[in-house]
Amino acid sequence: MFGAMNTDSHPKRLSLIEALTQWTEPALVAKVKIRERHYSPANLAYFTSMTRRPRLSDEIELRQPGTYEWMIGTPDYGLLIAAHMDLVQEFRDRMTRSAFYLRGVQTRPILTTETQDIAGVWGAECSFEFAVGCLTVSNIRFAAVTVSRTPEADAGDGQRGDPVEAPEIPSGTVERGGGAASPWSH
Repeated sequence: MFGAMNTDSHPKRLSLIEALTQWTEPALVAKVKIRERHYSPANLAYFTSMTRRPRLSDEIELRQPGTYEWMIGTPDYGLLIAAHMDLVQEFRDRMTRSAFYLRGVQTRPILTTETQDIAGVWGAECSFEFAVGCLTVSNIRFAAVTVSRTPEADAGDGQRGDPVEAPEIPSGTVERGGGAASPWSH
């Protein structure tokens, strides 16, 4: 699904999941993928929905379910969880050592629309949702998180302080069933 680390040419900014799979130790990414191959697509869909850990392998790489698999019960995900924990710990360590520079839009406790730096020292305390590009530290949540390898990329890529476009909110009234009504009435 995602390639191994490439240090020769890389974009200035990656999504959280791309940085996890491309800018961390390739052996740890491979370890997760090897563990994922023990499960069917349905098993991994359950796993990712319950743990919020991303699937790294393509579906074609996964085990195909057997006829009587439903009789076996819930699989043991212990080794897969351990492989994910090792990979995420590597990402945390690199973030804390300033090998990565993260930016995102704060959505809690205050909803904002501008990207801002996420302190690398927070890496040890972050709870990551790689698949959706979010992280939480303490009571602060960031969405649309991107990662770069240099702080210069943050300052020079046109993203510093650029507002994220908010959705347009309708104003006035809307015709519904022959009469004027507020856009929020049903």
